[in-house]
Amino acid sequence: MAFSFATTYALGQVAKRYYAGGRIMSTAMLRETFQGLLTPAKQLQTQYLPQIQQKAATLDAGQIMALVRGA
Repeated sequence: MAFSFATTYALGQVAKRYYAGGRIMSTAMLRETFQGLLTPAKQLQTQYLPQIQQKAATLDAGQIMALVRGA
C-alpha cells in the first residue's frame, strides 16, 4: 500500500504541474519532478497510514462510489 499511495500522490502532483504549465514538460523534467516528489509522498504515507488503514477497514463499494461522485 505504501508504494501505491506514494506513486499515486506523486503522479497527481506531476499532473497538476504539467497542466498548470500549459502541458509543456519534457520527459526528463517529468521524470525529475516525479522523483523529487516521491520522498515527500512516502513521508505523507507514513503520516497518514493509520487514517488510511482505518478508512479502508470500514469502506464498502457504495461508499467508495459516493466518494468518487463527490456526494
